[in-house]
Order: sequence, then structure tokens, then C-alpha cells
Amino acid sequence: MRLKPKEYFEKAVEICPEEPSVLETCGQFARYRGELDLSETLLRKALQIKPTCHAYHHLALTLTRRVTGRSYKGQSERIRLRQMTKSPLEVFVYPENELLVEAINLLEKTEKLSVCWFIIQYDKGIIYRMLGQIEKAVKVFKQIVSKKKNLPIKLLMTIVYEQLGLCLIELSKCDEISPDIQQRYKRDGQAHLLHAIQLQPEIVANDPQFKEAWNSYPTLKELFSDERDGKPRQLAVLHMRMGNHRDAIDIYKKLYLKENDKMKPEDCVNMLKCYQKEGQLEECVFLLRSWECTTLFSGLPPSLIFDVYIDCAFHAYTTDNAQLAYQHFRRAFKVYGMFDKPNDKQTTEEDENTKEILILHSCALKWKCKHPRNLGTILEDVTGLRYTINSDDVLPNALVQESMVTIIQKMACIIIMTHDSAEVYDKLYVNLAIRASSGKSGPQVLVVSDDERHMPDIASTKSFIRIPPPLEGAMDQNKQISEEHREWIKEFITKITDLS
Repeated sequence: MRLKPKEYFEKAVEICPEEPSVLETCGQFARYRGELDLSETLLRKALQIKPTCHAYHHLALTLTRRVTGRSYKGQSERIRLRQMTKSPLEVFVYPENELLVEAINLLEKTEKLSVCWFIIQYDKGIIYRMLGQIEKAVKVFKQIVSKKKNLPIKLLMTIVYEQLGLCLIELSKCDEISPDIQQRYKRDGQAHLLHAIQLQPEIVANDPQFKEAWNSYPTLKELFSDERDGKPRQLAVLHMRMGNHRDAIDIYKKLYLKENDKMKPEDCVNMLKCYQKEGQLEECVFLLRSWECTTLFSGLPPSLIFDVYIDCAFHAYTTDNAQLAYQHFRRAFKVYGMFDKPNDKQTTEEDENTKEILILHSCALKWKCKHPRNLGTILEDVTGLRYTINSDDVLPNALVQESMVTIIQKMACIIIMTHDSAEVYDKLYVNLAIRASSGKSGPQVLVVSDDERHMPDIASTKSFIRIPPPLEGAMDQNKQISEEHREWIKEFITKITDLS
């Protein structure tokens, strides 16, 4: 049975009770879990064995946490985010608190050992605020600002300017200083806060999540500026951008039930994407099937329909339903006509002998070689695509060239399989396959080999994929597909999609 993260840390300490790096890491993560007694014990033990900047720093943070007793649980999102970014607008003051004084001493020891002085100094400035020593906090934050050119993180500079501004404004409220100095502190504090705000657009531009939130602002503004009800679409889009996919789904479901005729293709696309994000793939299939005969379906991006069916196909294997997986694969392949028969004008349904893939293979072992059968079994058992191999008397040597051309042209996909040597392959078959693929409605051609260097020269411009991992016996449809075979199938589908 898989261990929980906490149990891994406990096991690490049990195995290496005297290893400082293990004690430091476990002590650090014990603080993250709120186990402050354990965190302090492990970090102090690590320092007794070998003093390091990492242990000093995290012990200081653990002692600080003991004073505040801070926990993110049960707090509002705004407060939680504030605490996670370590930039509090207000702090409780604990004058001459012994744990905080010790934390300052530990951080001073950390500074002597660490090259990341700016993070340590920032934490020291926050602790000085907690001790009520605002002048010392201002001095520390100003030291960081004076060396800002050496700082690799703009986000840190934003909160440094913010903390410096807050400290100066707090000093401006002190009755023991003259009004002129009060005004100067207030003016400087406001300037630093403004500087922090000006840095935000650069951070937003470089962070995808911040950028999504920033892009959502016009939508949010429109929603709040209109007092009327009836802006569900904008609200659903806002929820989706902010990652609240369930809330977006609830809105779209109401729209779908009440205003089905007013649904737009972009509404359908967003709805499908939200269901995908939530892993509700059966709902995706239900929606696609219900839209198939409507104008909405024609407005959906083929790539989205394809991806939904492929995801659903692999998901079907988690419920041991291979036949359902085959159906989803078939629907996905139909999107791009990937395995439609070229030059086949018949409209009758395919019989069980119809093959979509021809594997052209030849080597010294001939029919005894396991590579082509391994490849075909994986394709057929996972995707339901039916295959045949040229050594199975499909293209016997007795056939005249005209018959070989006809058979090759009837195939939807031809796989040229080589291994060990680029010289060991049937040049006649390969040449016919390459020539047929160059036609307007010719088959797709893919090269499968153990090494790209073993590709036949005539097929050097064709897509290449490595030979799939070997099977250990027959594939059992009632078991999960192995990860390596799943990844190979995904790569195969990607290659075939690019050819379509």
C-alpha cells in the first residue's frame, strides 16, 4: 500500500536518524504540516550534528510560527494568500518575545553561511515588525532595496517595497517625532507602496496564472457594473479562467436546459473544456453525441472533438471496457478520416476481414520475427484497429505487381517496419507503398524502427516512431494498459494525426 507523505518523512528519520540533511528536510516539512514541536526537535538535532544555513533559517521560521500559531485552515482566501506570500499588511506585536529574539539570532547566523541573503533579510525584517522594532525593520528593508540589482526575483522586490512602505507609514503615526518627519515618512511610505504596485504588471505579464486573473478583470468589471440579472455567460467564463470549473459547469448546464437554442459554439467549447478539466469524460461524450446532428457540432474545433474521444477511450480502460474504448477511438479517427479507406467507393459496412493497417516487414528471421506481431497486437488490442502483415500471405510473392498495387492502395495506413539494418527490407513493397502514398487519396505511411538510422532511404521523409516495448504474453483487455504501451499508442496517434 502506498505511504502517505507524512509516513515517508517518518520512515526517512527512522532510517537515517543522524543524517543532518534528512533531519533538516523533515523538520521543514513538519512545520508546513503544523507539527511545530516535531519541527523544532528535528531542526535543533540537525544543528547539534552539523550547523547549516538551511537548519538555522527553518528553525527561525518554526520559532516564529510558534509565536503566531498561524494556520491557513479556516481562513479567508485573501488572508491565506497574504500569509502564503509572507507579506502581511498588519502584524501582531510581541515586544521582547524570547522566541522571536532567538529567531533573529538564528537568522544572523544564517546570513554568515548563506548566499541567499535577501530572503533571510526579508524574514528578519518581518520578525523585527513583530517585535515592534520598526526602525530596525526599515533599516533591513532599505538594505535589500539598495542591492536590488542583485536580486533574481521581482516578486520579492514587490513585497519588499510593500513592507518598507507599510513600516514607514506606521512610523509616521508615532507621536514622539516631529510633524515634518512624520510627513516625510508618510510621503516616502506612499512612494514605496506605489513602486510595489508599478512592479505588478511585469509580474502579471510573466506568470500564466496572474495573467489569467488579470485578463478576467474586464469581465468581472462588466458583471458588477450591470445591476441586471442575466449575465451567466460572462460569469461562466470568469469562473473558467479562475479555475472554478465546477461553478462554470453549473452555469452552462442551466443555460443548456433553459436556452438550448441560444447556445453558441464558444459556449459548447467552454463547457466541454470544463468537463475535461473535471475528468467528467462521460458527460463530454454525451454532449458530443447530442450535438452531432446540429449546427453547433459543425462549429466545434475538430481538434477538441478528437482530444475528447481519445481521452474517453483511454478512460474506458479504467472501467475495463475495451469495446467502449474501441468505439471512442473509432469516433476520434473519424474526425480526421485517419483510417478511412482510400479509393473505396463502397458504402456497405466493413466485415470482420477488413484491415486498416498493413505492416510491411522483412528480416532474416522472416515470419519467426516477433516485432511485427508485437506491434500489430498492441494496435489491435488497444485501439481496435485491425492489421495484417505481408508475411501472412496478404502479399505473397506469387502475386503479380498489379495485384500488389491494388492491395496496397486499399489500405488506410501502411507501416514500414525495419530493425537492425536499413538494408534488410523488401525494396519492391516499400517502393510501392511510398509511391501509393504520394497520390491524392493514397494511404498514410509511417516508419517504425529500432533506430532512425535504419530507415530506408526512400522513406527518409516519412514520419518515424520507435518500435513499441515488447509484450509479456498476450494483452489482457480486463487489465490496465501499461504506462509504456499507453505512451507509445499516444505517440502513434499523434504521428498519424499529423499525417492526416
